Order: sequence, then C-alpha cells, then structure tokens
Amino acid sequence: MKDHSNVIRFEQMKRIVLIVISAIVLAGCGKDEVVDQLVDNGGNNNENRVITFTANIPGENAMSLKFALTPNGANMSFSWEEGDEIQVCIANDAVREKQTVPLKNISADGKTATFDIVIPPAIQEGTFDIYGVYGGQGLRDSNPLEAVLPDRPYNNWNGFSDLRDRKQIMLKFVQRDVSVDVPSISVNFEHLGSLFNIKLKNVSTNTNWGCRFAYLTFIGINSGANAPLWGGGATPGSYYNLQTATCTETSYRPQFYCYTNYRLVPPNEVCEWWVWYAPNPNFVPSSTYKMRLNIQQGPEPPAGSTTGLTDIRDVSDNVPQRIHEAGKIYRLYSEWDGTAVKIVAPF
Repeated sequence: MKDHSNVIRFEQMKRIVLIVISAIVLAGCGKDEVVDQLVDNGGNNNENRVITFTANIPGENAMSLKFALTPNGANMSFSWEEGDEIQVCIANDAVREKQTVPLKNISADGKTATFDIVIPPAIQEGTFDIYGVYGGQGLRDSNPLEAVLPDRPYNNWNGFSDLRDRKQIMLKFVQRDVSVDVPSISVNFEHLGSLFNIKLKNVSTNTNWGCRFAYLTFIGINSGANAPLWGGGATPGSYYNLQTATCTETSYRPQFYCYTNYRLVPPNEVCEWWVWYAPNPNFVPSSTYKMRLNIQQGPEPPAGSTTGLTDIRDVSDNVPQRIHEAGKIYRLYSEWDGTAVKIVAPF
C-alpha cells in the first residue's frame, strides 16, 4: 500500500500558499480602492493635510494683548487665554482663503499656543504664504489680506478689561514660503498698534465735578499720509494690508478720541482714558508739535443730558515730534485745578 501522506501534506501546503497569496492581493486591491476614492473626490485629497502652528506671543518687554491688569513700566505682560481665536489668510498667486481657527494647547504661562490650518484644495504642491491677525474685526471678507482696524479704538471708563473684551488690540504675523509638506511651524506675533493713556486728576476741592468726552489733537501736523497714527473712525472702513504693511481706506490721525459718558471725579482722584491706534511707520518727524486736550466738564448733569457742561481745553508747550512704536504704551498726564485743565506731561 502506497504512503499518500506526502501528497496530502503537499496539497495542504499548496492550499495555504494560495490562501496567503489571495489575502495579499485582496489587501492590495483594497488599498488601491481607498486611494482612488480620495483622488476621485473632486481631486481633493487634502482632508488630512493639516499644518500645526505654534503661536508665540511678544516677550516681556512688549505691550499686553490681554492686559495682566497692572502696568509694568511702559509695557504690559501678555498671555494667551482659553477661548482665544485668530483669523488667517492662506495665499499664493492663485489662492486667498480665510480661516478662523481657535488656539489650543495653551502653555501654563500663556506664552505659547498652537493652531491648525487646513491647506486649501487648490494648493496641491509648492509653497504658500500665511497671514494672521488677532483682534480688531478680523480679516476683510472681500480681501482677506487686509485686517479690519477697530471701528472705535477707545474705551468707556472700563480700563483694560473693556479693551480686551472688545478686542480693540491687534496682533499680526506673516510667514512666507510655507511648504505644503511641512507638518509644523512656529510663528511670532507682533503688535500692530500702540496704547495711549490720558490721565486727568482733580486737584481742586470741588466734590461735584466731573467730565466726559475727550479728544487729543496733535497741532502742527496735518491729516494725510504723514500723520503719526492710523486708526478707524465711528464706522468700519479702515484696513491694514498684511502683505504690504500699509493702511488702506483709512483715516490718518492727527488726533484721537475718547468718547465717554459723564463721570464724577472727586478731589485727588484720577480718571483716565485708554485708546489704541496703529502708528504710521511712514511718519517722518519734522520739528515740534503741540498737544491740545479737549474735555467737557462741570457739575453732574441730569441723566442723559449734557446741560451745564462746558468745553475746555489746554495746549501743551512745544514737544519734539516722535515716531510712536507699535507695542508701546504712551501716557499723558493732566490736571483740573477748579478753573482750568492743564497738560502737565505730554506723550
């Protein structure tokens, strides 16, 4: 009788090999089908083409974005906070796409955070530029290369928190030539504007004195391209172009405003206004200018009325014209002595 055990074992081995080969072939087909589905989906295979950015804030010697509530000399401490978000424009010669992205993974000291952007479907290879902004009114819908400056960059007696909550402070970053293949990148935010602080102290003995509405004018500088400041007005329409670092359709400011309601200022107390403007980097100081402070003052009027309030003003001595740097805080100190307002220390 013949021994068929070798034949049987051979047949078994052959079936196992065939099963393994079939499994490999099927697995390969499955993979091809998935790739085909991604490519056939409108040619958009970038569902997972995400780049993670690390957002670094200005250092300790820069003005605060979020205000740590107490000034630190001429600068403020800065930190990202939960709930912060930014807007970015991803651009190349053919694409301009705006994305709103939340910040996440905020460090314990608030100095860094991360955000993700999705590469637009139209950008399949090469490089692109990315422009980002925090605060103000974000990026313009019709041209996301332009940031919309705050329409009223001043506050109503509520100090830092009011400016913070209304996002009246703007930061920006520009990162050029980002490769579609890079998985992560770090960017540094910079301040787009500066803070101006006007303080007014009641040095009289009048217990029923107060004021409202202030504006400060730079005398000796005309409005126009060589004004020292850029800023929005009462309605939107002032834009900062992140690509060219210039303002468009904006009001050049030889003056700025601090609209407020009436407020009593008892003796020896100080009221103050905070305003934000973007310094004009093209401003060329020529010689000197004066500063004129205007306020409405008097005893407390009836609710909702300005009856009894009078306009008063003071003009400072000549001071050297200066370039105001972004990220800095400039302060003006003035006093009310019972008969007149006096600028004691201009910017």
